[in-house]
Amino acid sequence: MKNARVRVFPTMPPPDVVEMLLTGGEVDAFAVTRQRALDAASAAPDRLRALPDSFMEVEQSIIVNTGERAKLDALARFVDEMRASGFIKAAIDRAKIAGVDVAPAPSR
Repeated sequence: MKNARVRVFPTMPPPDVVEMLLTGGEVDAFAVTRQRALDAASAAPDRLRALPDSFMEVEQSIIVNTGERAKLDALARFVDEMRASGFIKAAIDRAKIAGVDVAPAPSR
């Protein structure tokens, strides 16, 4: 790993290309979303394995026009209500998205 290089692809290669990159030795590891990693590993279980941990977390945010603080406050309350009610967790579960958790409520 001391000699590792990061190679950035302009677009996400299809699963068969990712498999070819890994099994052909062109890359030693490939970082993708948890769901894509699990899909690739399940498509080639004898050749690929998804690590159980994440290498990064991606935060999502909501923005509004400057001067519309009331909208931002209303959206924050709505997201808090959806988080507390279990709606967001249920949506993640329904979508069968592996490795994704509901973000904790921010400290405001």
